[in-house]
Amino acid sequence: DEEQAEQARDIVAWIESTRGPGTVIILGDFSEPADSQTYAVMTTEGGYTDAAATAVETPSAGTCCRLSVLGEQPPLTATTAYIFTNGLKATSVSVFAEEPGTRADGTLLYASDQNGLMAVFPLRRVGE
Repeated sequence: DEEQAEQARDIVAWIESTRGPGTVIILGDFSEPADSQTYAVMTTEGGYTDAAATAVETPSAGTCCRLSVLGEQPPLTATTAYIFTNGLKATSVSVFAEEPGTRADGTLLYASDQNGLMAVFPLRRVGE
């Protein structure tokens, strides 16, 4: 956990040293739950907001992790993927690819061992 927290500190430092004055959106699988040091680096130390924690509509399923992409798998309940932002509040955050497709032979196939995470942000066009 400490090594991943250090990696998160490096990410935050790099973003802050290279970014412009606009909004920052950070998307990724951090491989850590919300009670981890890594999450605290992003939120408490880095000052970023977890979009799913503040959205009006929030995910009904987790993002991590299937034992296999083949065959019926139990619903995911753990979350290790996040969308962090510096003040832009999401209207909704949801998971996608939680349902498998069916292969030609009838076998169920998931897109990944994890669910994807999607956020909707209200934006205005420049000049509006």
